[in-house]
Amino acid sequence: MVSGPQPMLVDLHSGKRIPIPGLESGGDCAFARETAVVAQYGLRGSTYHSVLVTVGTSGNVLWHQEYDREVRIRADLGGTGFLALPPGKMEERSTRGDLLQSVDDVADARYDESGAIVLVTGLGEVRWMPSRSRTHTG
Repeated sequence: MVSGPQPMLVDLHSGKRIPIPGLESGGDCAFARETAVVAQYGLRGSTYHSVLVTVGTSGNVLWHQEYDREVRIRADLGGTGFLALPPGKMEERSTRGDLLQSVDDVADARYDESGAIVLVTGLGEVRWMPSRSRTHTG
């Protein structure tokens, strides 16, 4: 769970709050099996800016990346990967940030309940494709 102006993981059993380093605020979050992906969105001048961070359950940063555009996120709740969605593209990454696959001409994408990726192209076509995160061992 992420809460407050400073992003934090909250242990629902103990109530312990663990700050997420590298972010000033949280704009979006998604959860994979044992990690969280958190996005901070903002403007730098007239340009969108995103900071993505993946963290383990103890708050340890696994990956940190900045983008000069808005990059939405989706995670595989039953797996170990997440999708970064820069405009017009889908990047599947491991929770350590390894690029597993990339697809152009994507308007939106997410994981389905079995871990497959469902994406919508720029023309509105819906396609399913296998995830590489559930077989990735890095």
